[in-house]
Amino acid sequence: MNRPCAKVLWLRDERNTENPKTTMDRENRHHQAADKLAAATALAHRGDYPNALNDLEAILELDPELAEAYFLRGFCHYMSGHYRHAARDMDAAALLGCHTARMWSRFESGQAEEGED
Repeated sequence: MNRPCAKVLWLRDERNTENPKTTMDRENRHHQAADKLAAATALAHRGDYPNALNDLEAILELDPELAEAYFLRGFCHYMSGHYRHAARDMDAAALLGCHTARMWSRFESGQAEEGED
């Protein structure tokens, strides 16, 4: 599995060097991802975590900066018993500004350790 927190920080640095066409493409992908997030949320509310996780992977491919998608994926991982993956996603969501994820985040609580997998 990729390391979402490192990817989030890299994306934020790269965003400042984009040309206008790239920016427009990114905005289109963001809108597509946000539209698909509602369906993934419905799956999670029904307890269908495996399918929600599959959808969330596709959503994050479209928009790797969608904080709510990291939060929901972290929730689905948590409910599936994948606590390490849940913690990584909650950290990524908090770094991207998801206020709800902050109470779950190891970075916000000071529990993150250097070199942690």
